[in-house]
Amino acid sequence: MKICVADDEREVRKSIIQKIGSVAPEAVIYDVGYGEAALREIQFLMPDLAFLDIRMPGVDGLSVLQELKRGHSTLKVVMLSGYHEFEYARRALQLGADDYLLKPANRKQLRQAIANAKRELESGFLEQLKPYLIPLAQNSIKLENFECISIHLWSQSGFPKKISLYSPLEEASYKDDDVIFKCLVNKHIVCSVSRSENGDFIDPESFAESFLKVWNERLASNFYGSRQTERNTSISRTSASICHRLLIAAKQLDLDAVNKWYAEWVAAVGQPVLPVLYKECSQLLTLLDDGLTKKDNLAAGAEADGAYWEQWAGSFHSWEALERQLRRLVVASIRAMKEAAEQALLDKHWADKALLCIEQTDAALLSLEVVADQVNVHPVTLSRIFKQHTGLSFVSYITRHRLLFAKDLLLATNKTAGEIAAMAGYSDYPYFRSLFKKEFGMTPRELRGK
Repeated sequence: MKICVADDEREVRKSIIQKIGSVAPEAVIYDVGYGEAALREIQFLMPDLAFLDIRMPGVDGLSVLQELKRGHSTLKVVMLSGYHEFEYARRALQLGADDYLLKPANRKQLRQAIANAKRELESGFLEQLKPYLIPLAQNSIKLENFECISIHLWSQSGFPKKISLYSPLEEASYKDDDVIFKCLVNKHIVCSVSRSENGDFIDPESFAESFLKVWNERLASNFYGSRQTERNTSISRTSASICHRLLIAAKQLDLDAVNKWYAEWVAAVGQPVLPVLYKECSQLLTLLDDGLTKKDNLAAGAEADGAYWEQWAGSFHSWEALERQLRRLVVASIRAMKEAAEQALLDKHWADKALLCIEQTDAALLSLEVVADQVNVHPVTLSRIFKQHTGLSFVSYITRHRLLFAKDLLLATNKTAGEIAAMAGYSDYPYFRSLFKKEFGMTPRELRGK
């Protein structure tokens, strides 16, 4: 904590500072003199806590208190007085004093006053921070284990603030000055927010947006294995056009054209922020999955299909691994379709085998690739056959299967809806609840309450 001491008697100030130093050795303590000079120093230093003598010549402690609370409402102030007069205490509390001690204050009283101020400052700060954490939680980002350091800097307008993210092993190399607070992000990344000339945001209202930008850049840097100052944040129209050309080439079984358009799609996508990359991959695979199983419709698939492929893309930890699997799914689709055409008689057998595999596999582990491996056919081939024989895309069928499985558990067990969602393969409970209500016309809780 940053603490200021104001008293018109120099020896008294020295005594109070010495006592505070002994009970709060981590604190930075300032002797600010008394009167008007003390007021100017405190306004300049912007401390967390100030000890003010009530009776000071020139500008007294009550006047200093009133002026400080007008411009720095979060500052904690403890009044000191050698006078046993109730009126002083009453007036001090009316003006916003947080505590009132009679001189000479002993170490126990000072320790308690500092602890109370620190607790109230941290509690107020964390309460103030809550609304800014909501957008992060909506993006599956959880900030916890806060260490409040110089939280008085948080609300200072006009001062840029920097967000630093690093692993605990890297912490020793980060020596930020004016650290406002530290915390853990998703249990394994350290976040440090500090005042800095080269900051990411100024006002607290911009914290969530700036954090998401820094977070996504860190993820992208690790994912791509390189650092870039700017990444695309919108989906390219060019890549959408290439996707349609790639689909036409696939429908014509033109392997050379598929290779060409796939390479152009990779170049057009580039290395965007990861949410954009996942969206791009989802649009490409949904279009191919839907387009290759319909004769007259090139439109993108259902919302559930897109969510499935976004989740699939997000399961990879590097661009190299994701691109390798993308190429396998996209380019190999031509060979898979030829194979399917040559082995049309096996289609029904494969579809039946896939349905049996779905029934016998844990719902949380089901995926197109898992079932395709069991049936021993290419995922694209299985997707086409499955839709022809069931009337549903594989993703739609799996979604319904999981929701029916969850419905049975809700009616037959006492497990929580969150536990059942996880058993059905949904880590995102709000998304599961939305799908459940769309399928059955009611939420899991409403179903169980009937």
